Amino acid sequence: MDPMTDLQKALQALQREVDEVFGGGGPRRAWHLDRVKLRLGVEWAEDGSGGRVGWRPSSSPSAHVVELEWQRGHGPAGDAGSAGAAESGPEPAPVPLAEQLDGVFGKPGFDSAARATVFREAVAEVGVEGVGEVLAAVVARARLTDGVRDRARHAVTRLLERGPSGIEGGCAALGTALATHGVAAVMAEVENRWQYGTGHDLGQVD
Repeated sequence: MDPMTDLQKALQALQREVDEVFGGGGPRRAWHLDRVKLRLGVEWAEDGSGGRVGWRPSSSPSAHVVELEWQRGHGPAGDAGSAGAAESGPEPAPVPLAEQLDGVFGKPGFDSAARATVFREAVAEVGVEGVGEVLAAVVARARLTDGVRDRARHAVTRLLERGPSGIEGGCAALGTALATHGVAAVMAEVENRWQYGTGHDLGQVD
């Protein structure tokens, strides 16, 4: 039998405490867990080696909080592996990079090319090491002390506001694309897919 995990021990200790308070000294009854709710702190980070960035768990007071909730299914129970596969079904096919970026800039065209051009220029100004900080500031709607990075933040905010997914959806799509493919591959796809555009339709970005 596998040793109990810290989570299992904590849940059993909690059950004993609740039983002692509300059980009235009677026999313990089995618990039936119907719902699990999780609050998770996350922050934007990059690994500093290959330009790969993405969201990771964080206990920082300034971390963004994501709430996740699961409800127990009603299908037949099996071992942990088969039950998870039965409830979730087959793994969905990965979304192609081009399709992910279409959700940020829009299908190839004049306006979307202008947005892509602004993004390329912003990344060129801040470099690979600055992309994560700029996107995190866009999500948090916070200004940056570095003038160059703050101009990039403003430019990216403006282009996402005019994009098909808005600021939150655009940042999420960009974060997924960057975490999966890396900055170099994303920028190559942006340059290849949206080759023309001046960015003038976005107005002044300083």
